[in-house]
Amino acid sequence: MYRKPTVMVVDDDPILRSLTTGILRNAEYDVVAECSSGEAALKQIPEIKPGLVLLDINLPDSDGITLIDMIQAVGNPVIVMMSGEATMDRVRAALGKGARGFVVKPFNAARLLGSLETALKDR
Repeated sequence: MYRKPTVMVVDDDPILRSLTTGILRNAEYDVVAECSSGEAALKQIPEIKPGLVLLDINLPDSDGITLIDMIQAVGNPVIVMMSGEATMDRVRAALGKGARGFVVKPFNAARLLGSLETALKDR
């Protein structure tokens, strides 16, 4: 039986973070952490070992694309980026660094969950 991975949501917007977490929990994902900064995420990843990190590109302390390498150095989660600034260059940069998906904000539940399912297919 397929088991959904544990998830860490990293976004500096508390409302969007809460909305995203609610969507994921309603879809029976186990959200194990919510972080508002890259630093907080990097501290928690080695300890909680999430299977998936949903990562905002624009964080107050770091660029999500730069964080991809750092996250992969401390853990091995599937990374899916989210951003309201989804230029082709940003999407290509994120995917080139190892992100498995990209969700454009604003998003609805179907788009978010579809992106996660696609990213997790070849896991």
